[in-house]
Amino acid sequence: MGSKICQTEYGRHIRNNGMAMTSSLKEKERGLQEKIREGTSGQGFKLDLGKSVKNQKMVPIRKMNWKRKQMEAEGRKQRKKRWNHSEKGKRIQQKKSDRYPVNPQDNIEMFKAWYLLIGKTGMAPICDGNTLFDEPLFLNPKIVDAQGRTFYFPEFIKAGLVKVRHLLYEVLPGFLRINAVVEMCQDVDCSRAYYALYDKRNPGKKIKVGDTDLHFEKIGSGSHHVLLLPGALGSTQTDFKPQLDGLSHKKFSLIAWDPPGYGHSRPLQRKFSTNFFYQDAELAVALMEKLEIPKFSLLGWSDGATTGLIIAGRYPDKVHKLGIWGGGSYVTKEDVDKIEGIRDVSRWSVKMREPMIALYGEDYFQQLWNKYCDAFQLLWKHTNGNICCEELSKIECPTLIIFGEKDYLFSSEHMEFLLRNIKNAKLHRMIDGKHNLHLRFAKEFNTLVEEFLSNP
Repeated sequence: MGSKICQTEYGRHIRNNGMAMTSSLKEKERGLQEKIREGTSGQGFKLDLGKSVKNQKMVPIRKMNWKRKQMEAEGRKQRKKRWNHSEKGKRIQQKKSDRYPVNPQDNIEMFKAWYLLIGKTGMAPICDGNTLFDEPLFLNPKIVDAQGRTFYFPEFIKAGLVKVRHLLYEVLPGFLRINAVVEMCQDVDCSRAYYALYDKRNPGKKIKVGDTDLHFEKIGSGSHHVLLLPGALGSTQTDFKPQLDGLSHKKFSLIAWDPPGYGHSRPLQRKFSTNFFYQDAELAVALMEKLEIPKFSLLGWSDGATTGLIIAGRYPDKVHKLGIWGGGSYVTKEDVDKIEGIRDVSRWSVKMREPMIALYGEDYFQQLWNKYCDAFQLLWKHTNGNICCEELSKIECPTLIIFGEKDYLFSSEHMEFLLRNIKNAKLHRMIDGKHNLHLRFAKEFNTLVEEFLSNP
């Protein structure tokens, strides 16, 4: 068929309608085929049905296909434009914008820098996701770390990275090379900025108790007073920021303290003797007496749990309720080995290590922690691991033991021993809880503790 050779619209039309082609058309079509063979070496052409066969302008099919594709692409572009300006299109575009406030194709390494900075500093932005990327990065109360402190890195400011969006992906060509900001994040000395900001934002006070200047915070106006006892080397802000902010200030008056030689209860040098837990307990009770608070509840984490057990056992008339997690009344050889295994603070998680470095400085933090690890060795050698087991039978107040199933340092053996030896104790398990369960699951923890403290 002629239509198969020269692919005419006319021949296609005839074929599709099942009509027989006339002899005259066949002859004209054959003549056209001869012209095609003579002038184009067999290249296919298309006929214009608006003109007679004699006057056909021969246009290569290949060129026509290219033009058709161009027109189709232009049509798609116009349809997409009309769609984007329609109401439905605008709604879908808004949803996409909410989901992806930053174009993920623009310098993906900037996202790596962002998450690296979050991991390095514990950054916890609290502003809306749609506006976060245009927020100032430094000294902005909407962008704070896990302890509520803002950020200030002169190195970033000098580089022109002053907004979150700048940090993420707006690197000018030729200004910073690929991965430059990732490397900057790795090189930033976070501890100096943390330490300066911690001092400036420190909300606590100091009070002289005996010969010791103790730092403490008091928050809330409730009639139920609660003393928060931090863990090893801990302080009010590093250990209890979510509780100081999250527990009801109407129901409770929260008092958090830094034990002597910890946090801001310095420059006193911390002394680790075999009875340092008892010394902390006596100072904590003296602090509450100084504040004229005759009766109070206790919340103790890790070492603070041990201190809480001693206070509740020695002063049952002063303690209303006791909540503890992550600490016990004795240490085993296994516990000593676990502490020894984390003697090198560089092996700590970033979230646990950086606040301590900010508070003490990296060198002093390691020195202080070495002394603590040595004290645990002494406890095991000189007391056979017993810290305060004899106090457990003296505890009379309702006691809540919170056990994190994934706690590396506080084993189920200690939890079961406490349950057996404290008369009025009950247990709450947190399946995903680790040693710092009150920080990681702050909302769940605060709800649990509020309910425990509020019930008669």
